[in-house]
Amino acid sequence: MKIGIVGAGLIVEVFLEAVKRIGALRPEAICVREGRMDRALELSEKYGIRTQYTDYAQMLNDPEIDFVYIALPNRLHYGYAAQALKSHVNVLVEKPAVLTAAEFKELARLAEENRLFLFECITTVHLPNFQDIKKRIGEIGPIRTVEANYTQYSSRYDQFRQGVVTNIFNPAMGGGALMDLNQYNVHFAVGMWGEPEEVCYYPNLRNGIDTSGVLVLRYRNFLCSCIGAKDSHGDSHVAIHGENGCIRVGSAPNECRFYEIKTDGGAETVNRQQDNRLYYELCNFSDIYDRRDYEKRNLLLEHSGRVAGVLEKARQFARMSF
Repeated sequence: MKIGIVGAGLIVEVFLEAVKRIGALRPEAICVREGRMDRALELSEKYGIRTQYTDYAQMLNDPEIDFVYIALPNRLHYGYAAQALKSHVNVLVEKPAVLTAAEFKELARLAEENRLFLFECITTVHLPNFQDIKKRIGEIGPIRTVEANYTQYSSRYDQFRQGVVTNIFNPAMGGGALMDLNQYNVHFAVGMWGEPEEVCYYPNLRNGIDTSGVLVLRYRNFLCSCIGAKDSHGDSHVAIHGENGCIRVGSAPNECRFYEIKTDGGAETVNRQQDNRLYYELCNFSDIYDRRDYEKRNLLLEHSGRVAGVLEKARQFARMSF
């Protein structure tokens, strides 16, 4: 699985560190704007990337590339992914894959029409600890409440307060706390219990962007509150409360570093994974691609499509638009 990388931000190096651990994956090329070529050359030397491009269309025509990995500002994901699929190149696209449910539906259609693979790079549902919790959720009995919290003071928030607007706080680029941190909570909930019956979002808005907010997902027999905050400090975790016990994830949902399960039978702390959070999703993507497993591809596409729909309903409820 030979990959062409689009972008040179911080997540790209985390991605390349995960790729390095998986023998079936190889970074073949990197495409950046001209002003980022020094960074592209630095990454190329460190990770053995053979070719550097500043022309995306040219990279898509490179016969050595099976996939492109799109790590650009949120607003650009759809256009770059669509261009790749129309060029018969498979796609890995960073979260959020798109900004609207309609955009995701169109990308999925292009992938199906061209018998290609389209994967949203979202760690949560691929993590062994998440999958373990999903198997054991019945041990705590009927669920009554869930709280998911991803609070992380942004390194760019001080700039934002001073009037400097970077992509992550720019509505025109699809920024904000919902589309950055809170969507991990949504992936956790939708991956665990499916699509909720009702979606309500209450954002803290500043200069037209949600710097934090509380999302409420109503399921048939329980409520799930999701906090995503880039303007404050807090304890990121997920807590699932049932009639017979509880499960607590001791980290943000994009890592699920470990979990604790407590019932009348006692307490247990579990960790079934290693440190690089991107490793597991890339292993799964590589395996699905190698086996041409379109059924599993479709299951992942359905999941990402549901999440895109929930996020869109949240923005509609809060009267937020891009």
